[in-house]
Amino acid sequence: ASLSRYAFSIVAANAGWVTEVEAEDWAAGIAIPSVATQAISMLPAEKQFAARIYVRSQLVVHRNDKLVLAMKAILQLTDETVDAVFGL
Repeated sequence: ASLSRYAFSIVAANAGWVTEVEAEDWAAGIAIPSVATQAISMLPAEKQFAARIYVRSQLVVHRNDKLVLAMKAILQLTDETVDAVFGL
C-alpha cells in the first residue's frame, strides 16, 4: 500500500503522528516532521543527508518504507494503527 506524500501528510496529522504545521511543511517538501527527524538521527551520520533529501522529495510513501517503520517504532504504534492510516 502507498499514499502520495500529500495524502500521507494529511492522514499522519489526523492520526496525531505529526502536527498540522509539520504536515503542511512536509507536504510542501520544506521541512521534516520531528518524528522523521528523530528516525533519521538514528542512521549513521554519513547516511543522514541523503535520508533528509529523500524525505523532503519522495512523492510516494509506502506502508513498508523504512521511515514509516521507524516512525511506527518511535511512536509505539501497532501494525493495525499503521495499516489504518494506509487504508488497509
